[in-house]
Amino acid sequence: MSGTQAKASPSDIRISNITAAFEQLFPATQMSRANIGKLIGLSRFTTSEVTGEMVDNRILRELGPDNREGRGKRSQVLAIDTDFWRIVSVDLSNPMLVKGALADLSGRIVDRTELPVDHGCSVDDVIDLCRQLISSTPLPILGIGIAVTGIVEPNGVVRKSVHLGWSELPLKTEVWKTPPECP
Repeated sequence: MSGTQAKASPSDIRISNITAAFEQLFPATQMSRANIGKLIGLSRFTTSEVTGEMVDNRILRELGPDNREGRGKRSQVLAIDTDFWRIVSVDLSNPMLVKGALADLSGRIVDRTELPVDHGCSVDDVIDLCRQLISSTPLPILGIGIAVTGIVEPNGVVRKSVHLGWSELPLKTEVWKTPPECP
C-alpha cells in the first residue's frame, strides 16, 4: 500500500500539545508542569511553552510549586482555570424546544435556558438563545457548541437534519454572520 501522508504543521502540533495538556487536567485534576510533560511525552522546554501559553490565555492557572521531596527546582502545579472563560452549548435534539447552557471550562453548568418554538427551530432561534446565554455572564466566551441531529460537516454545514427540516444549511456561518455579542 503506497500513499503520502501530509506533514503536520507547527500549528497542528501546537494544538495537539495544548489539547493533550488540557486532557490531563480535565475536569478537575491538579498536576505539576513536569508530570504533564512526562505523561504526554514533551520536553521540559516544550511543556513550559505549551502550559505557559495556556496560563497566559487563562485556560490554566498556576497553584504554586509542587511539594515533592528532593533536590532541584520545584515544578508549578497547574489546574484548569474555571473562573475566566465560559462556553455556550446548544441542544437541538427537540425541534420544538431549543435548550442551551453556559458552562465553565470544567464543564460545570453555570446557567441554562430553554426557548420553546411552536413553528420549529430556526437559525434565528439558535442565535437568540446564544445571545441570551452570552448576556447572562460578564465573562468572555471561549466558544459555542451546537448539537444537531443529522449529518453535519466539520465546517458547520448541516447537510441533512430530518428532525429539524434543515438541508444544506451553513449553520456555523449563519450563527457567526451576526455574531452574538461577547462581553
